[in-house]
Amino acid sequence: MKKFAFTILSIFLLTNASIGQVKTSDIKDQKANTSTGEMKEGWTKGGSVGLNFDQLMLVNPYVGEGANKLALGGLIGWTADFKKGRLLWKTKLTEDLGIQKIGRGVNNPIQKAKDQLNVTSKVNFQTAEGSKWFYSLFGGLRSQLLPTYAPNTLMYIEDTSKSPSLNKIEKNKSFQSGFMSPGFVTIAPGASFIKDSHFDMFVSPAFTKIIIVNDDRIASRPGIASEQRGLFGTKWRSATDFEKIEIQVGACLIATYKNKFLGDKIDFYTDLTLSNNYLYQPTNIDVEWNTMTKLNIIKGFGISLITQLTYDHDILVAINDADNNLFTGTNGNEQLGRRVRFTQGLLLTYGFTF
Repeated sequence: MKKFAFTILSIFLLTNASIGQVKTSDIKDQKANTSTGEMKEGWTKGGSVGLNFDQLMLVNPYVGEGANKLALGGLIGWTADFKKGRLLWKTKLTEDLGIQKIGRGVNNPIQKAKDQLNVTSKVNFQTAEGSKWFYSLFGGLRSQLLPTYAPNTLMYIEDTSKSPSLNKIEKNKSFQSGFMSPGFVTIAPGASFIKDSHFDMFVSPAFTKIIIVNDDRIASRPGIASEQRGLFGTKWRSATDFEKIEIQVGACLIATYKNKFLGDKIDFYTDLTLSNNYLYQPTNIDVEWNTMTKLNIIKGFGISLITQLTYDHDILVAINDADNNLFTGTNGNEQLGRRVRFTQGLLLTYGFTF
């Protein structure tokens, strides 16, 4: 995974370098790109709300034509930056939530398509007046808001034909995740190179990640049993002997870039996080790369393309046996394994500042 991580870092830096060249030469006379990126004193706040809606109804369809579908998703984002003298404080919160129902009847209940809560905050203090380097303290939280159940019972619907005790047993077996199960808390002291309001790079030799699996139903499930690891990377020895908290300490690099192009018609944001764990297999590098590209249509409204690419050596993901059979396993995925995970979403969004 080390070569893959360095490849991603190279793409990230080259992409930002090429964007910078376009900004200063080809369209330097346009409003979005004549900005110096200088950070102003006081608070700078902003937010965005995104909506994704997909509906399909089939009445007496042909055999194999498809199935009814109703999908609704949303993205809420909020940022707040504060600058006073040599102090700079940056905070960001996002929640990406989606639900869907495919097919008809109680055998195809409403399912949760995506649920990711992410909060980050970084306090920076300039090393000297006019310097681009800062002493920094980074903190973050990543989890989800709603519980997740296995497909066909993802958002559990009570069946009155069954006894309450049987319902409870089936619900416990199908439970997959919930708030702080898992949850990832990160704390890291380090240094930042902040060129302007567009580019920020943070490095830390003491990146601490705390994995929390607060529910016994999740913490008791094996992930990499041969390595005595649970489903989300906590220590696991058996279904009755497991840990609910795992503390990892390593190094990390976090780089972010944001800008506007073509006269404010395009907003672009990307961040890349590379980290490792000194205490367990330190040569493995975990990767998280996020991007958001927004095409502004009219006065705050736009279409946003959002992507996320991740790789965590300690956490297994659902993979397919290459048979492309959607009727086997879970949504066509028959097993767990180490793989690169990728998600993509297209939303109608509204952005605002205040």
